[in-house]
Amino acid sequence: MAGLIGGSGSTGSSLLRQILNRNSHVFCGPETSLFCKPELYEDWKNNKNAILKTGYGGLRSKSWHIYRGFELTKKENNVSLDLLTQMIDESTSFQEFVQKYFGANLDLTRNIWLEKTPGNAYCFRQFLQSFPKGKIIHIYRNPYDTIASLFNRGFSHYQATCIYILNTSFALREKNSPVYTQLSYESLVNKPVEQIKNLCTHLDVDYEAAMLESNDEKYDDDPSKIKGWNYDETGQISKGSIGKFETLKEKDKEIIIYACKTVQIADNTVKTEKLHHNNVLSLSKELGYSFKEKRTPAHYQLLKKEKFQDLLLRTRKNAFYNFFNYPMVLNKI
Repeated sequence: MAGLIGGSGSTGSSLLRQILNRNSHVFCGPETSLFCKPELYEDWKNNKNAILKTGYGGLRSKSWHIYRGFELTKKENNVSLDLLTQMIDESTSFQEFVQKYFGANLDLTRNIWLEKTPGNAYCFRQFLQSFPKGKIIHIYRNPYDTIASLFNRGFSHYQATCIYILNTSFALREKNSPVYTQLSYESLVNKPVEQIKNLCTHLDVDYEAAMLESNDEKYDDDPSKIKGWNYDETGQISKGSIGKFETLKEKDKEIIIYACKTVQIADNTVKTEKLHHNNVLSLSKELGYSFKEKRTPAHYQLLKKEKFQDLLLRTRKNAFYNFFNYPMVLNKI
């Protein structure tokens, strides 16, 4: 069985993947960026060799993150560059390649693989069309805490808000699929046994108490703690990141509150992608979070500047979302 984990960054997917990887029947390795490349689903033959390319020769991720290429030779995945090249050459379809690649870590007991790149959310639909027996897991978190965490990781207020809105909206597009399940970061850290048991049921595996024990091997090519995180994903489950928004400076909180009221997905993108949500208000209602109605000073000019800088960067780097298909708008209130 195969599956993807996706959603906004900074929602606990790294913690979740370590927990699932401790199950004796599951392999859930580090991010690969393999499943958010539409070209591989649509035309494997003419795009497969791009897996080995980086920079402008690499495939763009369909994601708000500006990223080209893949991360397929990390130590934990047990696939060398030579073996990867061989797998690409021998595979006649994307599905065949994926089975070969993840098969390097499977055996008679460990027979389920999962992959957890947040940008998977953009291609959940293509994945299920290509892997009809696959399953998807959407992890989400309080929008203000998520945006605060992304901001602390170096994204601008505007960029962080866009990441949350887009990734979460794309993930929720598949909510009615029978193979979709969701869980919140807050429920994971507050009721870990209950939530992981539910997830194991979704994956058709037995719950194992060892899944909540922190005994993971660390790899120098895949850090378990990065800038902006309060926890190490290989450590004990902690509630330290709940309320992250309240740790920000007052001005940054004001800007994020304003951004959550004014940033939204453009109508043409909503229509083209068949999305059901386009802003933080709608997502908060869907996921059961409070929307901050507090009046704050208008920070329109600051966000407009951050948006312009983002647009220039995307166009210069020829990102998936750029000047020609920019998916976000900023409303003045």
